[in-house]
Amino acid sequence: MKTVTSLPPGAGFGLSAAALLATLAATNALFDLHHTDVALARLAHLSELHSRTGLGDVAACTGGGGIVCRTQPGITPAITRMHGESIHIAALSLGALSTADVITSPNEMARVTEAYPPGCAESPEDFFRISRAFAEKSGLIPDEIRPALQACEANGIPASMTMLGGKGVFALGNKAFPVLSEFGTPLELHVAAKGGFRLIEVIP
Repeated sequence: MKTVTSLPPGAGFGLSAAALLATLAATNALFDLHHTDVALARLAHLSELHSRTGLGDVAACTGGGGIVCRTQPGITPAITRMHGESIHIAALSLGALSTADVITSPNEMARVTEAYPPGCAESPEDFFRISRAFAEKSGLIPDEIRPALQACEANGIPASMTMLGGKGVFALGNKAFPVLSEFGTPLELHVAAKGGFRLIEVIP
C-alpha cells in the first residue's frame, strides 16, 4: 500500500498525522478490520509521539473541519472550531525542519512551552496574529523565511510560520499569492468544511 500526498512532507503542514490517519483508515477498510475511528486516531497519535514526528496534529485532523483550537493534549480534548470555508490561504514551503530535533531538545521545548498562547482566536486575523506571536517568541523562525514574512507584513497581509517542522510561510487572503510568489511557488489552500475519516477510494 502506498500513501500519496499533494503537499510537501516535513514542511509543517501536519502531513505525518494526516498520512498516518489515511494509511490506517485505508488498511482498516481494505482488510475489514472494523476498528473504530477513535481507535485509529489513538493509534496514529501514539505513533506520532513514538516516532517524534508531531505532538497533537492527529486531533486536528479527526474532527469537524474549520480552524482548530485545542487547549489540552491528547486526541479527545475540548476543541473550539472557527469555520471559514470562504477563507483563502497561500502557503510557501522553502524546505523542512526536523520536528524530532525540536521536541527532543529540552531548551527548545522550554521556549515552546513558554511561548504557548492562552485562549483561542476570535477571527482568522486574530489566529494569524497569535500564531506569529507564538512563532516569534518560541525562537523557531528560520532566517530563510524572514524575507517572505516581512514582505507580507509590509503589504498588510497576516502571515506566520508553518509549525513546528517547516521552513514555510502561510498567509491569509488572495493578496498573499503575488507577494509570496516573489519567493517561490505558493500553494492555494482552503479551510476544510469537514474533517475526520472520509475514505474515498482504496487502491490495493
